Amino acid sequence: SKNSDKVRVANFHVPMYPACFDNIYDVNLAEDSVKYWGPIFEEHNFAGVFENHKHLYKKTFPLVGGEVQPEGEGVVYFGDGNWGIDPDDCIRTGHGNGNQTGLLEVASDMTHVWLINITQTDLKFFAINQTGQVFDKEYHLLVENYINKEKK
Repeated sequence: SKNSDKVRVANFHVPMYPACFDNIYDVNLAEDSVKYWGPIFEEHNFAGVFENHKHLYKKTFPLVGGEVQPEGEGVVYFGDGNWGIDPDDCIRTGHGNGNQTGLLEVASDMTHVWLINITQTDLKFFAINQTGQVFDKEYHLLVENYINKEKK
C-alpha cells in the first residue's frame, strides 16, 4: 500500500489460471493460489501477473474473484512461460483444457516471450514468437486504472 501511486505487476510460478490442468498437483496449487494470492493481487490493484510452469501461451480476461471484469478493472494473468522448452502437449491433445471456465481470452502452445512496454500513461504487452514477431494482438492497459485505487 506504500506504493499505491505505482503500477504493480507480479511474477508467479505455478499458474492460478493455467492454459491446461493436467494433474492434481497443479489443480491443488492453483486452487490455493486463487484463494490466498488472488485477493492480495486484487486488493492492491495489480495490473497483471506473469505465470509460468505449464509452458504454454495464455492471457486471461481481467479478473476479480474469479469473475471476468471490464477492461481496466481486474487483474490480467499472462503466461504460462513457454521459452526454451517444448510446450506442454495438453492443448494439442485436448487433455485438461484450462479454458473450460471461460476465463482465458486466448490459449495456445505457441513458443513465446512476453515484452511489456511501460510509459507514464500505459502498459503495452506483446507476445513475441521465436522469429521475433508479435503473433497476437497488443494488450493495452491504462496506468490510471491501476494507481491510487487500493481496495479497502
